[in-house]
Amino acid sequence: MISLNANPASALKDALVTKGVTTTIYINGETPTSKLPDEFIEIVQNGAMSSIGSKLGCASLNLMVSISVKLLSTGGANFVRENVILGVFQSLFEGTIVKSGYSFTVDRSRMVYQGKNINSGYSTKILNIIVNF
Repeated sequence: MISLNANPASALKDALVTKGVTTTIYINGETPTSKLPDEFIEIVQNGAMSSIGSKLGCASLNLMVSISVKLLSTGGANFVRENVILGVFQSLFEGTIVKSGYSFTVDRSRMVYQGKNINSGYSTKILNIIVNF
């Protein structure tokens, strides 16, 4: 049976750290409301888990990976830092990443959001990661 307390966000965080990502990563809503670092990654479930059976390998869901980078003092986006972090992701996801029974693939057909928020002081890029387990 598919576990109702499945935690692919934790497995993806572990996989990214193992592969050398040094940017701070928050998962499942643990992001603090103050004293955020200049750049960070948030990973949360994006939508419902779907299952076509009750055995391993029959479920899938999307994770939303949000990459946030502090705006420059001018209020502009720091494209250099954004591109460095995105470059790391692109190199990590040239294929499928497998960790703890989950397989992770970047949904290259959809970038959910790209923009900046001058109130929060960060620019953000949000990617969808397809998870199968």
